[in-house]
Amino acid sequence: MVEQPAVNRRVVGSSPTFGANSMFWVYVLQNPLGRLYVGHTDDLDARLLRHNRADNRSTYTRKNGPWELVWKEPHPTRGAAMAREQHIKGMKSAAWIRRELLDGRVPTRRD
Repeated sequence: MVEQPAVNRRVVGSSPTFGANSMFWVYVLQNPLGRLYVGHTDDLDARLLRHNRADNRSTYTRKNGPWELVWKEPHPTRGAAMAREQHIKGMKSAAWIRRELLDGRVPTRRD
């Protein structure tokens, strides 16, 4: 039997220097019309820039921007951030987000 060499596979989007000190964020963006966008990321600054780029491939954020970060919450793992994002999206209510996450501090024209 011939021993196969070990294969070093890299997951797309991962970083070889990614360590235990990394933080994931769940965030809420708001546009000038009061629409909200909920997402998660490990780099808030870069993600906000991508949402606001004119050549952004994401149709919703491109058509409805510019976006401003109005809320963020840290999580120790991507799984925890994804679960929280799904919980927030599951509420299906901008009023719930404004009341529970933003403490009513982001008034909009839609209210």
